[in-house]
Amino acid sequence: MNYRYQERLRILTIDSALYRDGAIAKGDLDASANELNYLKGLKSLSKERLSTDEEYRELQLRRIDKSIELMERNLEAITRNLENLTITALIDGQISQFSHEIGESKTKGVSLGRIDVIDSFTVSAPVDQYYLNRVNFGQEATAEINEKTYELSVSKIFPAIENGQFEIHLKFLGEQMENPRRGQNVRIRLKLSATKKALKVPKGGFYGSTGGRYAYVINKEGIAEKRTISLGAQNPEYFEVISGLDENEEVIISSYESFGDSETLNIIDKSL
Repeated sequence: MNYRYQERLRILTIDSALYRDGAIAKGDLDASANELNYLKGLKSLSKERLSTDEEYRELQLRRIDKSIELMERNLEAITRNLENLTITALIDGQISQFSHEIGESKTKGVSLGRIDVIDSFTVSAPVDQYYLNRVNFGQEATAEINEKTYELSVSKIFPAIENGQFEIHLKFLGEQMENPRRGQNVRIRLKLSATKKALKVPKGGFYGSTGGRYAYVINKEGIAEKRTISLGAQNPEYFEVISGLDENEEVIISSYESFGDSETLNIIDKSL
């Protein structure tokens, strides 16, 4: 447009000189001037339109930038949603009890499985309610596993009584058990008191018949006499004898159900 305007201005200059010399008519000079005015107005209009187009383009660019920003936020939200579909455990371990199907829906808070911490695990043990007041946190215990002794201590106590027992949890001290399995049974010896010397009698069916109130004691003549006794603490193999028995006395520890209320029993053969 600038080129056309400058070219028409040059022609008008030439026509003006020719008109002064009488070479062209007044109408040709006016036509050349009108053409220049037209191009001048067209140039101004084009410049104004260009400015308007520039403003519109800037507006479009701002709208595009906002659209891009919105798409980026939507993309971030979608990414977060995808990340939420990936469940991450809070601890390292071995997952167990995990049984689900593809497409199955889960609600918030539902249990998806169990994680076993394989390098640090817990042993749970039922304890007779009689010992509830004698079990404390940190109390020591031992376990014989594969002919090897492990040291444990009480880590949790659940005082609720169920079927005459309460539950405790124990943790291993020092060396851990090798290749543990959930549900594996081990025999635990809980140290309820300091080691002491005591008279003891092996556990047997007699306790179920008498509740530890009496026992049949065999004398030198081979007669078993019914005698009142008192038992105290116990472990998996023995009862502590508080009173009623002396050291090296022989006691019938099998069931007394067939003895009735007999005060004495005639033992024919002590080896039977």
